[in-house]
Amino acid sequence: MSAYVMANIIDIRDMDLYREYVELAGPVIAEHGGKQVGNQPDPTGLEGSWSGQRVLLFEFPSMEALDNWYYSDEYAPLIEMRKKAADITLVKIDGVP
Repeated sequence: MSAYVMANIIDIRDMDLYREYVELAGPVIAEHGGKQVGNQPDPTGLEGSWSGQRVLLFEFPSMEALDNWYYSDEYAPLIEMRKKAADITLVKIDGVP
């Protein structure tokens, strides 16, 4: 069953570092079967409050593949890079059968 990561990009503090992160993170995501399936600049909330500049959605073949990506040795240094570059909230979501 598929699993998803939703990334809510709240603020980018260092655009150059963020671009470097994106270039490096893409191949690591792909190595674990992940692919970007959504990209919404300036998202509009339907209900409640929402903050953020952009929302990205990534699909993985399973929650195990998602966890293997996030907790991988290859991604670990990129987490620190991402945190320095931007304020981003990540949420993992189970797909439905």
